[in-house]
Amino acid sequence: MALRQEAHVGVDAQSGFVHTVLGTAANVADITQAGALLHGDEADAFGDAGYQGVHKRQEARAPRWHVAMRPGRRRLLHPSREWARLLEQAEQLKASVRAKVEHPFHVIKNQFRHKKVRCKGLAKNQAQLVSLFGLANLVIAKRPLLNLHARGAPCTGKVASQRPKTLTTEPSETRSRSCPTDFGPSTARTSSAALIDQRFLSII
Repeated sequence: MALRQEAHVGVDAQSGFVHTVLGTAANVADITQAGALLHGDEADAFGDAGYQGVHKRQEARAPRWHVAMRPGRRRLLHPSREWARLLEQAEQLKASVRAKVEHPFHVIKNQFRHKKVRCKGLAKNQAQLVSLFGLANLVIAKRPLLNLHARGAPCTGKVASQRPKTLTTEPSETRSRSCPTDFGPSTARTSSAALIDQRFLSII
């Protein structure tokens, strides 16, 4: 017996982090889950063409919706007309914001290799999806966290004394200088940052 399941995901447009995960059968329409994907503080919400008419639903009226145009109507836009070009630009802007929701799916499918679901019930599959998207948030946050750690690393007059010996590539006397405000890629890894990196690699 084949089991098809669909993940409905709410993603923050600024950070790209997943804040809501809903697992349903594949025959459930996206628009029926729109209200459950909102956390209540949204001013604007973006959706693909499957959310056409979502503003008419009582549970999803709070934010201002920006829903993609149906592909058939979009293909009819003639590029020689100015209003059609403006509509096309608006669709591209909406798509650029909506693309944030695809990044967690990329992590789960291509890095975690989770592309198929097992026949163990929607409840257990829902719990697995919540765990996977939570780990995907950690992967997405990995680079910003490491950059913040590098910028906020304590430093005195000599940089060489603050780093492990295995990362030293120059004599210590040539590196005795004032601490830079932003470490480059070759000097951003301290011992704790390298440990965080190893832990993420073990998860992946």
